[in-house]
Amino acid sequence: MYEKPHKQATMDIQKAIQLIEHGNHIAFILPPGPSFDCLASAEILAHALTARGKRVGFVMSHNSSSALSAETFPIVSSATPLLREFIVSLNTDGSPVAELRYEKRDNGIDVIFAPKSAPISENLISFQNGKPLCHAAITFGISRIDEIEHNSALTPDFFTETPLITINISKDDHTNYGEANLIDPGRASLSEIAYLFVSSLSESPLDAEHATLALAGILSATNELRSVAAGADTLLSASELLRLGADRIRAQHLLSGPKTHDLNPLLGRALVRSRQDESGVFWSILTGEDFEKSGKSSRDITPLMPSLEKNSDPSKIISLLWQNPSTQKIHATLAGPREKLEAIKESSAGEFQSPYLALSTTFSSFRDAETYISGIIHRVSA
Repeated sequence: MYEKPHKQATMDIQKAIQLIEHGNHIAFILPPGPSFDCLASAEILAHALTARGKRVGFVMSHNSSSALSAETFPIVSSATPLLREFIVSLNTDGSPVAELRYEKRDNGIDVIFAPKSAPISENLISFQNGKPLCHAAITFGISRIDEIEHNSALTPDFFTETPLITINISKDDHTNYGEANLIDPGRASLSEIAYLFVSSLSESPLDAEHATLALAGILSATNELRSVAAGADTLLSASELLRLGADRIRAQHLLSGPKTHDLNPLLGRALVRSRQDESGVFWSILTGEDFEKSGKSSRDITPLMPSLEKNSDPSKIISLLWQNPSTQKIHATLAGPREKLEAIKESSAGEFQSPYLALSTTFSSFRDAETYISGIIHRVSA
């Protein structure tokens, strides 16, 4: 049986607080298609930082997430970008400047160029955006820094000049890329780490509303605490949040949302083509036609996964193979014990859409996908 070496938690909370307090502009970097848990952790921390007078800006678009709701995540859904410097440039090739100064007025600032030997005209002046204003950046559930660099419009200078704080539960050995790392593979959700960080950052505990959101994040990442990933630390965090006033019924309602009933047609189609093989892997298939006839899209894959988990053994791997209606390519999204998913990720490129693993490899047929994934599962279980 494959057994991954235990990785200790790295919780540089005091260092992270120092980086946060160093400036007022904080960047949030979320993965593409973030999960409910990821969004919840970002919302909780954004609220805490905003209350401390910090300005939170978002680097990468996360609007593709089907879990994103303006009512549940008011700050994250607004996704205000980082502020940037504004540059006024003057071409001095033929019009050298003798003096440069500025004067403040009640409602503005005048920038004054004194010509040296030739007049200055408007066509010599241009405008452009400069560097983003950012004193620290926080990444959520992003295991490797190259995942950020390849998916953002930021220049390489940003990552060398900006202190990074990582929030993660991954066992990936490349996760410790931050100047301050808040990483605990023993936790089941990002919301737990956000809760611990906010508790250290502020003397006031989470209010009941955000305690409920943190609890919802934990429930979403653990199949409502039924997952084997929900260990003692996770259960303790859930208990503490309930003591802070978290409403479990409300948390469950946040997870169900208005789309749960709407997903039933898609779920039914997935269950019709489902089976459990002799090794215990639960396989399910969705064709492009299934999406078209149910009126759903690939954005509904992540919210569909918890319903599939309820129909299978939580200690086993669930492999949902689905066909993109546009490209006809076959994709795979996996659920199961985090440690097993980590091992699969090491053998095949993919990214966590916490707590699920989306493989990067695509296939031309369902048979090819099943053969490929079965081989990986067999290797990591040997």
